[in-house]
Amino acid sequence: MSLHDSPAVAVLLGLLVFGVVAELLDRSERLPPGVSATGPFLTLSSTRGRTLLDRVARPRWLWRLLGTAGLAIVAGLVVLAAVGVVLAGVAAVLDPASSPIESPGSVLVVPGVNPFLPLAAAPELLFGVLLGLVVHEGAHGVLARAGDIEVESVGLFLLAVVPAGAYVLPAGLDGGDEADSDHERGHRLGWARLYAAGPAANLVGAGVCFLALLVVLGSVAPVAGVAVGGVFADSPAADAGLERGDVLTSLGGRAVGDDDSLHAALANASGTVRVGRRDAPAVTVERSVTVVATSEASDLEPGVRILAVDGRNVSTVAAFREALADDRRAELTLEAPDGSPGGYALKPGLAGRVAPDGPLDEAGAAPDGRVVLVRVAGERVLDRADLGRALADRQPGETVTVEAFEEGDLDTFELTLGGEGDRREPSEASGESDPILGIFPEPGVSGLVLTDFGVEPYPADTYHGALRGAGLPGAADGPLQRGFAFLLLPLAGVVGLAPFGFAGFVGTAREAFVVSGVLAPLGDGAFVLANALFWSAWLQIQLAAFNCIPAYPLDGGRLVRSGVAALGERQGWPDPAERAEWVAIGLTMAMLGVLVVILAVSLLL
Repeated sequence: MSLHDSPAVAVLLGLLVFGVVAELLDRSERLPPGVSATGPFLTLSSTRGRTLLDRVARPRWLWRLLGTAGLAIVAGLVVLAAVGVVLAGVAAVLDPASSPIESPGSVLVVPGVNPFLPLAAAPELLFGVLLGLVVHEGAHGVLARAGDIEVESVGLFLLAVVPAGAYVLPAGLDGGDEADSDHERGHRLGWARLYAAGPAANLVGAGVCFLALLVVLGSVAPVAGVAVGGVFADSPAADAGLERGDVLTSLGGRAVGDDDSLHAALANASGTVRVGRRDAPAVTVERSVTVVATSEASDLEPGVRILAVDGRNVSTVAAFREALADDRRAELTLEAPDGSPGGYALKPGLAGRVAPDGPLDEAGAAPDGRVVLVRVAGERVLDRADLGRALADRQPGETVTVEAFEEGDLDTFELTLGGEGDRREPSEASGESDPILGIFPEPGVSGLVLTDFGVEPYPADTYHGALRGAGLPGAADGPLQRGFAFLLLPLAGVVGLAPFGFAGFVGTAREAFVVSGVLAPLGDGAFVLANALFWSAWLQIQLAAFNCIPAYPLDGGRLVRSGVAALGERQGWPDPAERAEWVAIGLTMAMLGVLVVILAVSLLL
């Protein structure tokens, strides 16, 4: 992609032009009253909102009670936020590949630039941002008036025309030294409630949006059929014209309604299969064993097709596996994407790296060396599923025989199974070795991930369940874990909880769902409503979490500063405000330092 084609560059150029024009208008005093510009940032300020805040802040005793409850919750979240930032920094240093930050755009809340925020969802995202800011700053204003703290003005920050922030300016904050002001010393609890009000209100707002989303989801359901989330390049499905957004309704004359029925239909189908589609003509797919991904150790490239094994023609993965059942070495007949023929000598089995100090290492295999498991406990092993079946009835401490290729030679190892019975399916990418054998297994057969069809189903049922609070497969279960799964939906494809991230009912993903029931008359409007509620809930949680970070001038940093000053006054410290300021500065620098490390490690390594 050229520089001119980069969305980030286009956005930056647009902001540059907007900033120059806005600055010229501001300096020539041509902007309306209450509007000022600093480069591409616009500030809209007004005093008219103060009367509304006074009205909403009644009765004040009730707001003070709610503010105290919110303060207790947010104070705990500030501690959790600090711990979370530190743990994220440690994780980024220990395992840079696990970070979802893949580019500078990953940290910008700009649809189309951030890979997790699609441009198609921009209107709903902007609505969510604006709603979150209004709720956040409105709560600050209401608790200010409930605590008898004057409000000088209210306003909104815009990055060009995009809402980027909002503010309520209480008296005493404009100088930035509120911890040392006489006004705050007389209203410590009121100021603390004020700081905590924003994050607390966002959490309440997120809960309201989530409950409203549940109501809307009652009329939204996964489509009948198998939605296509992606099609592998150079695969049989791609050659037949199948594409993302298609909904498969039949295969080989059999109706398919979910992934299981699709796999069952493929298992009983021949090499040539007719595929029916919803709202589109049926197509014919000529099945062929195709490499769609490889490990770093493999010499093959994705897109290569395997036509035969030792001269025996194969058109399905099942036939390929059957041909390898008794082979320790096999000659593959290949066809490159351009049609050119080729061959490949394969040692078929489960490839992986030996975990240092694991059972296989202790049995004599070279630590960190690559091996290809052929037989385990007398069972033929071609992939991780075979390994799981071979060890299904085995217990830690048992001795088994393992046949494996190591540096091209077939060796036999007698090893004692380790672990505590945990038979997860780890991988090199997850950083986890098999706890039984002590190996970091590669996906597929000998590091080759294969398909004979080429479609990646879109997990509409999974996303629909996660939106309703059911969690994600593979994630820990529990109320907190389910809530965390909801937050991970846009990143689900990156963190490995799902094949794709969920960015709302937008683009081709919308084809995977249908609207029925009371919202059926709205048609696509129901999807727009669901998107607005989803992003409003998601963004408000993010806004609350971000503001709980104990870094100045975020709410968490202000809360820590005010709390330390109050503690110093009670303990009789000399100049408690100055000590509070140094604590706030130290925490801010620490948090910024960790965030810089996370960004640097993620982007550079």
